[in-house]
Amino acid sequence: MNAITRLHPFSILIYTAAAVTGALTIKNPIFLLISIFFACIIFIQISPLKAALKELLFFGILMLAMTVINPIFNHRGNTPIVFINNLPITFEAIIYGVISSMSIISVIIWCRIFTIALTTDMLLFLIGKVSPNIAVLISLALRFIPDLKLQWKKIKNSAVVSGNFNCESFILKIKSYLTVFSALITNSLENAVQTANSMKARGFELKNKTTLSIYKFRLTDILITFISIVSIGSDIIYLAGSDVNPEFYPEFILPSMNLKLLLSIIVNTGLFLMLILISVKLSNSRKRSFQ
Repeated sequence: MNAITRLHPFSILIYTAAAVTGALTIKNPIFLLISIFFACIIFIQISPLKAALKELLFFGILMLAMTVINPIFNHRGNTPIVFINNLPITFEAIIYGVISSMSIISVIIWCRIFTIALTTDMLLFLIGKVSPNIAVLISLALRFIPDLKLQWKKIKNSAVVSGNFNCESFILKIKSYLTVFSALITNSLENAVQTANSMKARGFELKNKTTLSIYKFRLTDILITFISIVSIGSDIIYLAGSDVNPEFYPEFILPSMNLKLLLSIIVNTGLFLMLILISVKLSNSRKRSFQ
C-alpha cells in the first residue's frame, strides 16, 4: 500500500508538481539521481511488480537511446573523444545527453505515478471545484469511448448471429460494417437524448448546486502539501540564482555544492522520503490489523 494513493487529490497534484518542477529546473546529476531513485521506488510500490519492472526497463532503454542519439547529432564541445566521418563525438555532448535524458525520464516516471495515483473520480473532483460543467463534460467523454466499443461489439455480434453480416467479398463486408456503424450512431444519439433528459430532470441547470466529496483533507495531506509548496519555492529560488546549473558548452563545468543546491536536495529528498515512510507505516499497520 502506498501513501500517495490515499492522499487528497489536491495533495497528489501539488506533490507531483513539486517532483516535476525539481526535475525540470535542477540539472545537477546528484539531484536527478535522487529524483529517479525515489520515483522508481514509489512507482514499484503502486504498480504490479512485473508490469512496473517492464516499464522501468523501457524507460532505461529510452534513456540510453537519448544519451546515444545526442552526441551523434550534436557535435558542440571542445573535448572530442572520437571522430566518425570527420565529425567529432564530444565529451560535452555525451554529458549533456546523459543529464538531459535523466531529467526527461524523471519527469516521465513522476507523470506516470500521477496518472496511476490520480483516478478518474479524483480528476473530476478537482475539475468540478473549478468548473462543474467541464467536469461533467469530461466524465461523459471518458464514459463515451468504452460504451461505444462495447455497443459496437453487441451490434456486430447480433448482426453475425442473425446472418446480416456478410464477409464473402470486400464490398459486402464494407456494407455490413456500414450497417453496424449506422445502428451504432442511432443508438448513440438515442443515449445522448436520454442522458440530456436525465440531467435536466435531476436539476443540472439549477444554480447554487452543492457537490458531494468523499475526500477528506487529513493531517498527512496538510504536511505533504506544505512541504511540496516549500519544495517548489526552493526550486524557484535555486533557478533564480546564477551559476547553479552545469554549463555544457563549450566546456563542461559542474558548479560546486552551494547552499541553494543543498537546500533543494534536502527539501526534495525529505519530500520523497516522507511518502515512502508513510507507506511503510501504512503497510505495517495493515499487517497488524490482519494478525
